[in-house]
Formats: sequence, C-alpha cells, structure tokens
Amino acid sequence: MKYNFKKLEEKLNNIRNQSISIDNDIVNNINKKKIELILYVFFFVLNYYFNMRKNEYEEQISYFSDNYLLGSDWYLGPEYTYEHFYNEQDDDTKLKMFLFINIMSKYYLIN
Repeated sequence: MKYNFKKLEEKLNNIRNQSISIDNDIVNNINKKKIELILYVFFFVLNYYFNMRKNEYEEQISYFSDNYLLGSDWYLGPEYTYEHFYNEQDDDTKLKMFLFINIMSKYYLIN
C-alpha cells in the first residue's frame, strides 16, 4: 500500500490554515465586541451628563417668566439639545471626544 504523503501534508496544512483563519475571525469578533462595549459605555456616560445638564437648565428657566427669558442673553430656548451641550464644552474636551471616537472607530474597522 502506497501513501501519498505530499497530498496528506497539503491537506493538513490546509486544515491548519483554516483553523488559524477561524481563530483570527473569533479574536477579531471578540475585539469588535469589546470596542462596541467601550463606545456604548462612553455614550451612556455622555448621555447621563447631558440629562443632568438638561434638568439643570429646565429647572433654571422655570424660575423666570417668559418675557424675562426672551430678553436674556443666556436663554437658549425651551428645549436643551445635544448641540447646546456640545457647545458648552471647552475645546480641549471636544478634541478629546473627537479623538476617542475616531480612534475607536478606526480600531473597529481594522479588526
């Protein structure tokens, strides 16, 4: 009985390569899930601080009459939006938020 060792070796190498590919896919998937969790927590905390500031603003405007509010410089309107919240942040914080989200998205796309 004659065995074709070359063909057997090729099949084993193919199985090994596919196994490595599957392992890499699993690791990439796990890394993506970690990045998703990090971004979820980041946006959750950001939303928490937004809601705190929104409640403060709504409480602040409730003490004044509509006519007084219309004439004041600090009045933003009846609704406090994410744009108002973002514009209140200093430039350093805005840059850090932008870089963090951008870096996380790059890592996500690489994996």
